[in-house]
Amino acid sequence: MTGYQILRLAAAIAGCLIAGGAKAQGLWRIDRPLQEMTIQAPSDIAARRQQLSQFIWGSDTPQPPSTVTRVSPGNSENGQQAPGYLGRTPETSVWLNFDLGRKLWARVYYATFPGAKCLVVVNAGHEEGFFPPSGFFAKRVNSKPGVDALVRQIAAKPCDLILNSMPLQGENRLANRDSGIDLDMPDIHRELGKNLTPATGSSLRYFLDPALGAIDHALRTRDYELVAAVGLSGGGWETTVLAALDPRIKRSYSVAGSVPVVFREEDADWEQHEVPLDYLDLYAMGVGESGRKNFQFYNEFDPCCFKQTSVMPWAAPLSQRLATFPGEFGVYIIAMANTHDIQPEVAKFILNDLSK
Repeated sequence: MTGYQILRLAAAIAGCLIAGGAKAQGLWRIDRPLQEMTIQAPSDIAARRQQLSQFIWGSDTPQPPSTVTRVSPGNSENGQQAPGYLGRTPETSVWLNFDLGRKLWARVYYATFPGAKCLVVVNAGHEEGFFPPSGFFAKRVNSKPGVDALVRQIAAKPCDLILNSMPLQGENRLANRDSGIDLDMPDIHRELGKNLTPATGSSLRYFLDPALGAIDHALRTRDYELVAAVGLSGGGWETTVLAALDPRIKRSYSVAGSVPVVFREEDADWEQHEVPLDYLDLYAMGVGESGRKNFQFYNEFDPCCFKQTSVMPWAAPLSQRLATFPGEFGVYIIAMANTHDIQPEVAKFILNDLSK
């Protein structure tokens, strides 16, 4: 099943908004909103996944760090009180530390709970972290209330958790404080692509290696019936790319994370432009196998990015095309939502879907 819904939004209003979008963006994008899409059928996905992997790693398959450089206790480190943030004490909790090369480091939090059969990767957005900040860590780190609430609800299900911040931000500010990199420079992610490129592949690997390496570690450690990923903003973008690359991720929930570039109404972050495929293709890659689900959520009046006018021209046509694909795709616009966060109704949707 595939769906496109504008929750609690009147059809008459929706029609007006579609017309406004057409005038602003050019009628051809409304008449042929999927013309940038290259995937016509599930059989096209393998080649696109290989193309994406080649661009990022210089290999036909993803090549994240094969080993964790260091595993350290996750109860408390440098002022980060991880278990208290979760609302319950994990059975085990560790920091997974990865050497990404070019003197870059990533640290990912991995917590397990008794009886958990699901693993959920939560990806933070720009300038966001997960844990109560102090000292150095407190500078330029925010925490979104909706994300925090969802993490605690996922832990209570219970599902095991991987909490992953973006490069040089959130928990990774702390991991790189002795790197010599100016962590307060503007547009630090563009610096990754300009001056800190890896020996092989693209700097996009700095965004993806920690999550994929953590998933590998978790799957070596425990058996799971379900692996899922969720993220807000830049974390929603990362969730979409991870799901496109890794079929092990059966459920992906992106909130205010991306739209096809030609429909953007604001400047894109460096990494969003760096992806060599159209986002329409990425969404399709997340539902190319049976049993997979890919949901894209947007806030109607999001003060940051991806308002409904950038979503509505392509959402219904893409949903119709992907209705024939093995997995389930859905686009949801949350009516009247005016915060750049995960709304309570979206959290409820995700929690219910994780139970199916």
